[in-house]
Amino acid sequence: MSDTRRSIRLFSDWGFEWPLWENGHPSYNMEPADLGHSAELTARTRRWADDYESHLDINATPVVWRDSMTWNTWVEGGRRISELLG
Repeated sequence: MSDTRRSIRLFSDWGFEWPLWENGHPSYNMEPADLGHSAELTARTRRWADDYESHLDINATPVVWRDSMTWNTWVEGGRRISELLG
């Protein structure tokens, strides 16, 4: 048995459907199904990624976080998801 652990990254990037990334994966960007995520974790990850797309104003210079959702709330949501990823 190998002691090698996978390194899955969680970060949003404008225009990508899922915020899951792994070196060595054929497309680098992964989907929850690639990792065997539950429906609940998939939905939570989807909401988190959607929040990024809807609250980031990419037309502003510099790019800014907009409207009522705070940046810190979004970051905390990502931290909680990353804990569930293991």
